Amino acid sequence: MYNELFVFEGDVKIENDLSEGEFFLKRFDLDARFLEKDIYLKYFFRELLIDIDILSVEEFLRAQYLNTSHGLQFLNILNLKVLPKIEDFINGADLLGAEVVYLKPKIDNKFLEAKDGCFYNDYYKNDTIYHHVGYYRLQTDLAERQKIIKSFIDNEKQLLGSSCQEKLIWKIDASIVGYIISELVHNGYIEKPLRGDKINNTALTRQILNSFNFQKTVTNSGLKQYVIRNTTENIRIHEKVHKAGLEIPNAKDLN
Repeated sequence: MYNELFVFEGDVKIENDLSEGEFFLKRFDLDARFLEKDIYLKYFFRELLIDIDILSVEEFLRAQYLNTSHGLQFLNILNLKVLPKIEDFINGADLLGAEVVYLKPKIDNKFLEAKDGCFYNDYYKNDTIYHHVGYYRLQTDLAERQKIIKSFIDNEKQLLGSSCQEKLIWKIDASIVGYIISELVHNGYIEKPLRGDKINNTALTRQILNSFNFQKTVTNSGLKQYVIRNTTENIRIHEKVHKAGLEIPNAKDLN
């Protein structure tokens, strides 16, 4: 169930682009039938709340959200599962800290087979996270992560709730507008969003999605392949558009 909501390495085909791949999860090399049903949710908790640097939390969330095909469900996971669990971890660490002396956590990240034939990993257990938070005094860090996550949810839901009248209605296949806007950017008509010194195609695709309403559901990961220059999909649309007679001159030629 949960593994369908998150984005894993290999799920998204990226060509000629700076990928957010460092923020994609890794699938466990075990048959899912013999894993806990919520193991990927626990993995996501651990990654989001403990293992990644707090400065990367927003980028991690955005990479997952923009590349999943289940955006609304992802936001619901954050709101209904992650935010309450943060409170639980903070309160649990405080309570345990009042009752026991914490020892430095020594939990290996590995799966062990139990008598029931299933594989379990203590690294992702709630008790392990309580212990980790308590030992390293991460309550304040978790509270700050909670603020970042809540802000992310609020911003994305506000965008989802924008009135249809505030967007242009695109009447044909979304791949065409993805290609056209990309060409307008590359030819100097529109300021290009950057990541480092290269164009940020994820951000550009997001801007397109926020500007148009489409006849069918369009995802960031699906549209991005037409936005990125020289992907197989982009070249196919390029040939189709040029065959129809559409040429976009460089903006400098019109000044």
